[in-house]
Amino acid sequence: VSQSRYTSSVKKIVFSSSFGAVDRPSFLWNFKPLNESSPFSPTSFYGKAKKTEEEEILKSGLNFSIIRLPWVYGPGMRVSHHLRKVLYLIKKSSLLVKFRWPGRISLLSVENCIISMIATMFSSEKLPKTFYLSDGPAYEFWKIVNEFQKLLPRPNFWLIPLGPSIVFISKLFQFLIPFPLKCLLFDAYMIDDKYSNLYFSKYFVKCTNKFSNLVRYDSLINFPLRENNIALITGASSGIGLNLKNLHYRDWE
Repeated sequence: VSQSRYTSSVKKIVFSSSFGAVDRPSFLWNFKPLNESSPFSPTSFYGKAKKTEEEEILKSGLNFSIIRLPWVYGPGMRVSHHLRKVLYLIKKSSLLVKFRWPGRISLLSVENCIISMIATMFSSEKLPKTFYLSDGPAYEFWKIVNEFQKLLPRPNFWLIPLGPSIVFISKLFQFLIPFPLKCLLFDAYMIDDKYSNLYFSKYFVKCTNKFSNLVRYDSLINFPLRENNIALITGASSGIGLNLKNLHYRDWE
């Protein structure tokens, strides 16, 4: 867009970046929450691409807002993506999700992500050019696992504790630890909590269990007949269910 001949008609660009564009240096003892002053240290191809795209927008001279998103979750996620992968591992009883991992991770539902992007486009508030966003305080990874467990048929809330000594030793050798494992052990993917109550949080969709839509979507994908067929369930002895079936679904056998 920045190199197009139509740039004069572009009023504003709202670019969805990621906290992966900032990431963490390989040698880091203290994982402070990410904020606007955190230095760029992307470790993944995705993060490096987002960093390059941010730099192109900065050079464009256009009116822009860059939103650095945390883990965005909700219906439509691919099974290989973070929280849906966690759900998959829980259902498979993977050993990886049986530990009480202490690392905190910031999250944003896809509904609130869309609300934020639209509000950024049309907001009259004076917003920073680049800012982070989340829909609440960061979650410890083990609590994410427990929230999923609440929504599953056979929940198992018992997790193997990891003592402080294990976390301390892990910090000593953390330059050897793969980054996904760092996210489980440390606050590597946590943004400053001040971003959870800024700007558009008053418009955010709130629910009792924030992962219910994702679990429902995952079930419909794995068991599509639940979505496409209709079931009438009644315990009434007066024949309500039978008469509903006869009245509306005469072709049923």
